Amino acid sequence: DVACVPDLLFVRTSRRELDPVVLHTPTLQYRFVRGGKAGEPLTVRSADMERFIAAVRQAERVEYFSPDEITPDMLGRNVCIVCDGPLNGHVCRLLSVSGTRRRRILVTLPGLLTAAVTLTPSYLRLLPLP
Repeated sequence: DVACVPDLLFVRTSRRELDPVVLHTPTLQYRFVRGGKAGEPLTVRSADMERFIAAVRQAERVEYFSPDEITPDMLGRNVCIVCDGPLNGHVCRLLSVSGTRRRRILVTLPGLLTAAVTLTPSYLRLLPLP
């Protein structure tokens, strides 16, 4: 597998356990929340990470976006994924790009990265408009 964000290392532990490792390893540092409290490290919930990995692994083609690249006109309808597996029941947005026939969903690691992946249309259920 090739990392989509090659300069990041995701660790499942507490800050209390990780601080000594980061302190004694010059090549490691925290990535902090943009616009967050001073010194607040960026964290990703396990469920979000697992969903992101599952979506990217099943896709033939993935397009990645940083948070500042996502514009309001790119956000299509809300959909619910109905399939067997880790994506079942996940609510996400369709990627809205004019002129394309493929239905791609946006799967996000909040504050870090969004992936646009293609899913079989039969797995997507449009949700009512607000």
